[in-house]
Amino acid sequence: MAPGRDDPPNYPPEEMDKHATELQKRMEAAFPAAVPHAVDPVTPKPRQLSDTQFLHGTTVFRDQIGRTGVTMQYNAPGVVQKSPKESCENQGMPVTSCEGRLLEDGSVLVHRRLESDGHVVATAAHYMLDGSVTMVSSYNNDPIIDDQQDPNLRPDVAVPFEQLDVLATDPELALR
Repeated sequence: MAPGRDDPPNYPPEEMDKHATELQKRMEAAFPAAVPHAVDPVTPKPRQLSDTQFLHGTTVFRDQIGRTGVTMQYNAPGVVQKSPKESCENQGMPVTSCEGRLLEDGSVLVHRRLESDGHVVATAAHYMLDGSVTMVSSYNNDPIIDDQQDPNLRPDVAVPFEQLDVLATDPELALR
């Protein structure tokens, strides 16, 4: 288990909504600087999926290839039960590479790349000392399922690990 991991907090709906609004505002401010090639990024308010103690968000944007997006999962302390090492195990899609590194503050940053049937997902996951985990993922496709979805695959993910890291390690992009 990661350092500082306890049972997840039980945020009431109004507190989760407050966190979602704060995370949306921070992502709107941080994303253009972290991903300068993104055109017209839009970040809706992250959502709580059922009674979970995490928020799931997206930022949709265009680049020279077309429309795409990144997804974010903000996990409260104690929600993620897998250690950084365990996160490297196959999870639906085969893990083609996975490595972690210890950051100066003692937290761990994991880079995980999944590939299957031409689809690629790159995720930077920041395991913080208090047990919270922020995961930011990029795709080689348009992960936003709606009537504007771009069906074409890209040669690689739209946002490289270096830019995902900036978002994943931003202390204001965490659910605590």
